Amino acid sequence: MCAYHKYFLWQGVGGIIELAPGYLPAAYGSVRKAGGLCISDEVQAGFGRTGNHFWGFETQGVVPDIVTMAKVSPLLYLVQAFHCEASVLQ
Repeated sequence: MCAYHKYFLWQGVGGIIELAPGYLPAAYGSVRKAGGLCISDEVQAGFGRTGNHFWGFETQGVVPDIVTMAKVSPLLYLVQAFHCEASVLQ
């Protein structure tokens, strides 16, 4: 496995359902042990949308290697970005 992409929340007609406690620490540990990267998709969960944390992954106490994010501006322009440490890019 080269990477683990985590979509933090499931969103549907019933609202947002968070991952089970301890799920991401276990998954990230397995991926990193195998030499893979952990990627957190924060398009739905980021920018404070989970309530108590700015990023969704913070609720699980983990730090991903790559974070993806997006936001729609008031003029309906989509702004997308990702963040990672320089060592990940090398």
